[in-house]
Amino acid sequence: MPTEANNAAGETLQFIRERRTQEGNFEALQQRLEAEIAAAGEPLKSKLQSVQEKEGANFLALRQKGGSAWPEFEQFVTAFERALL
Repeated sequence: MPTEANNAAGETLQFIRERRTQEGNFEALQQRLEAEIAAAGEPLKSKLQSVQEKEGANFLALRQKGGSAWPEFEQFVTAFERALL
């Protein structure tokens, strides 16, 4: 029987999959990540914070330099998904 936490993770995974095709969706994904961090208990919270601090920060740093940061965006999205699985 699915638990409420599993349902929430499934909804977040669906949210990620629907937005993973465009770098312009980073802000929406970042907001969802922040909401998941706020709601998560350990050890999930630590995993999600690591995604934010590493992959999220890396993407933002490269995007601020101008141009596309597609590989970094994809790394961010993939790390976010894996943290939830």
